Amino acid sequence: MTPERLRTFPGFEEIKEDEAKHVIETLECFCGIIVKHISKKEDYEEP
Repeated sequence: MTPERLRTFPGFEEIKEDEAKHVIETLECFCGIIVKHISKKEDYEEP
């Protein structure tokens, strides 16, 4: 994800470069947490 790509989404059209980078870093962090959570859940569900 780049700041330019982020600006294509509704609500982010006017976001500044440094703010966009912070939003992208935060989204990447949340995505990592979600992937880890889902991976752990799948480990418990296997027979």
